Amino acid sequence: MSLKTYGMIAVVLVAAFAIAYLITPLTIRLAHRIGWMDVPRDKRRMHHKPIPLLGGLSIIAGFVGATLFILLIMSRYHYYDYRIGSLFLQIIPGALIIAVMAFLDDRYNLSPFLRLGIQCVAAGIAVGFGARISFISGSVRLFGEQTFNIGWLSIPITILWIAGMTNAMNWIDGLDGLADGIASIASITIMFLAILQGRPQIGVSILTAALAGSCLGLFPYNKNPARTFMGDTGAMFLGYVLGIITIQGLFKFYAVISFFVPVLILALPILDTASAILRRIFEGKSPFTADRSHIHHKLIDMGLSQRQAVRFLYTLSISLSVIAILFTLFGTVVGWRFLLLSLLLVLIVSLIFLKRCRDKSTRTSHDEHKEDTPALPSTKEESDTSTDASDSTTQENNPHSDK
Repeated sequence: MSLKTYGMIAVVLVAAFAIAYLITPLTIRLAHRIGWMDVPRDKRRMHHKPIPLLGGLSIIAGFVGATLFILLIMSRYHYYDYRIGSLFLQIIPGALIIAVMAFLDDRYNLSPFLRLGIQCVAAGIAVGFGARISFISGSVRLFGEQTFNIGWLSIPITILWIAGMTNAMNWIDGLDGLADGIASIASITIMFLAILQGRPQIGVSILTAALAGSCLGLFPYNKNPARTFMGDTGAMFLGYVLGIITIQGLFKFYAVISFFVPVLILALPILDTASAILRRIFEGKSPFTADRSHIHHKLIDMGLSQRQAVRFLYTLSISLSVIAILFTLFGTVVGWRFLLLSLLLVLIVSLIFLKRCRDKSTRTSHDEHKEDTPALPSTKEESDTSTDASDSTTQENNPHSDK
């Protein structure tokens, strides 16, 4: 990749950041004016006052604006690369459909089956423009084969992947800055992988830079305590775009490890969504029933604050992304050994950290309970003294006195 290309990646990253950062205050004022607010009506919400819900528009504006800007610059200096325009064309029609649907869902709470139907239609449009998972492979031979061509199944599998990622990013958007940060980490990771690839993918690099810049531009307003939320509009847009970019930038070009790399990078939203669906089905509920049992909710219940929970999930996401990058560099059997050992280490460290958090929370609750429980007098004299003392105190200072 030439120095000029690196410069374009940097320009689009900065442009997307600037657009999203400058537009966000406008979306906050607009949300207040038209009443497009997230009002905490149930226990799933972690905030206690209405928060503007149009931050997703900043991400869309940053992504689209920065991409069009770099295409204009490239055309002006006769450096146009058709791969950028082609990938952008695969993404933008369906992404705008998702954005409009999610925008209305933020206000009118659309039916989950209607949302899913529209998501599948948008994913089908991307498939029609050439986004498709054509094979699944690994770096070791399984059943005598290394690469599995999935034929006609590529269409439903691709639609399932894109629609699944659209929902996964939306469902993990439960704490201030969580979905925004995870999308930033994933975008930057995919950008690095596209640059490191044997045949550098300029289109993937440019568009992931635009996506990362947009997320980072919103982040100062979305981090805890959040001044605005991205809403379904931003979360579903991010999931849809990441779903397509992983197909074009990872499934196709990292052939020997095409299945595991995107799953590693997006492991948190994927696992959170899969566990939520399975849990609800086993409980006899609809998979789309909202509840308070996502990964981030469980961390809060363990005693972590919002910031601690988000930082833990950021660290986990960064660790998995680094493992994915190193895995692509190793490849072969060495890569698999590194992958298994690294995942085992991350799992052990995470479990130790969570156990300590739970123990600390338990001790804190126990200490508070002890402080709230008055000590019983051990002797009759102490009881009499306590009784005399209580006569000189007010009812306000005696929690057990009759009112």
